[in-house]
Amino acid sequence: MDISRYVVVPAYGKDYETLDEVKAAWEAGKDFQIRSIDRNDGRYMSIRDGLPVQIRFNKLADIYVWPESSPDAALDDQYLD
Repeated sequence: MDISRYVVVPAYGKDYETLDEVKAAWEAGKDFQIRSIDRNDGRYMSIRDGLPVQIRFNKLADIYVWPESSPDAALDDQYLD
């Protein structure tokens, strides 16, 4: 994983079960919460921040990498099925 990529989860206790649901929420600008070991842990962010992310969803079992054209997006896609 690229060090500049935040791991985020759906905010406010939400969860998305499918890749289509999480993509739609991210692209609609819904809030996600940062999960990290730095001072940004717990802060909220969305697509409007323009930062590359890994989104954990489906009870944290699946990962969506954004932007999809990033070098590690293809690697992570193999674990979505």
